Amino acid sequence: MRLDLVNPMSPDGIVANPEVSLAPAMNTRVLVVDDDVSVRESLGRALKLENYEAVLAANGQQAMQKFYEGSIDVVLPDLNMTVKNDWDAFERMTAINPRLPIIMIKREQNQCV
Repeated sequence: MRLDLVNPMSPDGIVANPEVSLAPAMNTRVLVVDDDVSVRESLGRALKLENYEAVLAANGQQAMQKFYEGSIDVVLPDLNMTVKNDWDAFERMTAINPRLPIIMIKREQNQCV
């Protein structure tokens, strides 16, 4: 089913269901993994404002602990993580849950948080 979000009646005659919500379910858990505390906490606040449950970790070891503690729906790891064990953690997560979405994030050095 295709929804036209601007016009409730799309050109092909399909009516959008007004009961369909595009907002995330309140229990959608997003694991944010970044060694920079300001980036990690900023992303956590932004996710909470959008009704996601933000789970924060500073490294791969903490990420694995959070992963085992409860259901994680999406992982947002920092692309610039340099410790090999951090990357091994993501490989273990996807070995356990091959359909786990992992969205890489990257912040340039001169960007403000």
